[in-house]
Amino acid sequence: MKKLLFILPIFLVGLLVSCGGEEIVEEPNAFKVAFQTDDNCTVKVFRKQDYTENPIAASYAYSVDAETGTYLKDGEGQVNFVVVTNSGYYVALSDNDITYDSSLVNAPYNHLKGIGQNVYRITKIAGNLVVDIHAVQGNPMAYTVTFAVPEHVSLEIYASSEAELSEEGTVAYSRDGDSGAYLNDGEGQVNFKIIPSDNYYCNLGNSAILESTYSNLKACGDNWYRITKITGDLNVTLPISDTLPEHFLATFVSDEHCSITSYVSEEATLENIGLAHATTAYVRDGTSGEIIVDTIDGGKVYFSAIVDDGYIETINVSGTYKSLKADVNDDGDPFYYLTKCTSDLTITITTSLQIV
Repeated sequence: MKKLLFILPIFLVGLLVSCGGEEIVEEPNAFKVAFQTDDNCTVKVFRKQDYTENPIAASYAYSVDAETGTYLKDGEGQVNFVVVTNSGYYVALSDNDITYDSSLVNAPYNHLKGIGQNVYRITKIAGNLVVDIHAVQGNPMAYTVTFAVPEHVSLEIYASSEAELSEEGTVAYSRDGDSGAYLNDGEGQVNFKIIPSDNYYCNLGNSAILESTYSNLKACGDNWYRITKITGDLNVTLPISDTLPEHFLATFVSDEHCSITSYVSEEATLENIGLAHATTAYVRDGTSGEIIVDTIDGGKVYFSAIVDDGYIETINVSGTYKSLKADVNDDGDPFYYLTKCTSDLTITITTSLQIV
């Protein structure tokens, strides 16, 4: 049986106006998102994209500006909410649970994003929506990833690739990368971060995963990882050491008109998550980001050169490697990478005035 909550916090209702002696609610200039829930869950809505504020129980919300919480009806508004389930129940919300005017060719929103444990964000809302939410009893229908976490390292698990609100524990479930919905169809992933103690190193690679029922271990940033296309339960042992792994080191040399950002992997360049003002970088596996010393196949170094307006860069590399390549990330920003690096490297970036 579906239920609708009728608690109307002040920031969710419109103006109250008098009409023939009766008060009616005047809809604000925003799109409405209605929540339909069963008897095993309720919804609470955040005023804006700030999860430190206490959410308010509600049966609907309106599209708002992410920072100010003011109503928006320009296609840029969003709604942030959390689903509260009864004990022993879970939710697996996905785009299939959102309905809208059937005459529309395209969905009037951009993404349903899983932000944390049962916390969601619907972005770029351009029409009224209905979110149908059902709680399911038992354990999620998904594969488990169980982490062995030794001393001197801690673990943060995330519901999706957004990696905003961490979850406690050492067991994660395979999920959709956007919505965070539980998946057991071989397309699920697990996103997590590892935090070594000071003066300790966690050099994670594929050897840390016992089973082979997954596609890739991807480094998405410094100590941020994603295991993709999971097709079975996995066990991951986080390696921790107080000794820096054996490595090849790339040293950047640049002038005053250039700043270097280094990346731990190809995925990190696509996510545009790097270390700004870098002076060195380790040679790594291009996917997992593991620091490696491979004198046969070698490793990679990813970096970008940010030069002052009106200048262009020239790059020279000394050391043993195969090639220097240029590419662009998902935002269209250029970056470089060196392939098959089998020694220490010196990467020199010089700038010159661009001739117009």
